[in-house]
Amino acid sequence: MTIARVLVVGGGLAGMATAIGMRHGSSGAVSVDVAEVSYEPNGTAMGMFHRAADALRELGVYEELAEINAEAYASYMRLYGPDGGALPGSFAGPAAADGPDTVIGLVVYRPDLARVLGNAAEKAGARLLPVGLTVAGLANTPSGVDVAFTDGSRQRYDLVVGADGIRSFVRRQVFGDRYQPRFAGELSVRWVMESEGIDLAPGIHIAPSGTFLHTRPKTGMGYINCTFPAPEKKTLDRDRARAHLEGVFAGFAHPAVAGLRGRLGPDSDVVCKAFESVWIDEPWYRDRVVVIGDAAHATSAHLGSGGAMALEDGVVLAAELTGTGPVEERLDRFYRRRRDRAELVVRTSLRLLELESAGQWAGPEGARLTNEALGRLIQPY
Repeated sequence: MTIARVLVVGGGLAGMATAIGMRHGSSGAVSVDVAEVSYEPNGTAMGMFHRAADALRELGVYEELAEINAEAYASYMRLYGPDGGALPGSFAGPAAADGPDTVIGLVVYRPDLARVLGNAAEKAGARLLPVGLTVAGLANTPSGVDVAFTDGSRQRYDLVVGADGIRSFVRRQVFGDRYQPRFAGELSVRWVMESEGIDLAPGIHIAPSGTFLHTRPKTGMGYINCTFPAPEKKTLDRDRARAHLEGVFAGFAHPAVAGLRGRLGPDSDVVCKAFESVWIDEPWYRDRVVVIGDAAHATSAHLGSGGAMALEDGVVLAAELTGTGPVEERLDRFYRRRRDRAELVVRTSLRLLELESAGQWAGPEGARLTNEALGRLIQPY
């Protein structure tokens, strides 16, 4: 049966990738509506590593983002010690990641990424529904989905894509309360700051006082992400989050880290987030509704792959849906292409979190697990 009308619920990475891919793959023949578009997305910097850069290129937005970005990497981040020296056994990706045919990964500022993807979706002909308008209910059948919107209107679609994040309304409509987010045991303190005058290598910096990631998502902007195990989901307010960063920075002898510590103040843009995890341990679709991205698989940030998996989901789903065969077969092909790759990220990240909680994240098992995962993630999706 032909798919002519699609509703994408969720205007983040997975949703916009699906919308762009469906419009491109069908040469504009498939009508795509996108609900829950966010023009001021939460988040700070995101790593588009592994094959995410290929997905960005397929969507036609890689070059625009590369012009904005200040730093480019392949599929890894290096490790540095308290004095700034590179640590032996840094988590370098496989040699193939640096090959001539590999599209170099990017670190991007999330609002820039959201803007570029949104513009690309509109240019491709997707209809972005008004801000605040979303889904109130779904009646899913083998032949289509009747959708009730929050403004009282109703529409029928051939397919609904739930790309609405870890607290997905669409997931609950399809699977009930079976798959609920659970605290992953980790908090993250994030700081966006001016990078002028800070001579600190991008990478993961480790000291007995703690670990933090430093990147530069665009010219003049620095980003710090400090993750740490926590026994309960209790985020820190701004003052306590800033104090936590100060304590971590105090354990480093590198002058640049001392400079970072000196820049922290009451007005610093510091936020704390709790990581949660979801894994749908069965096919991600029922009849004419499919869930993707964080709605289907979410985890901690230990592989820096959440954004990459969301983009890949959208690109692969669009490719399969604009292919041939019954709709259920297309959805099954999508699921089988994505399941093992997504599960690798979820399971490996949670194991790395366990190692970090035990003070062993930078040890032999952590390095082995990370390199094994990178070796698989660098393969085409």
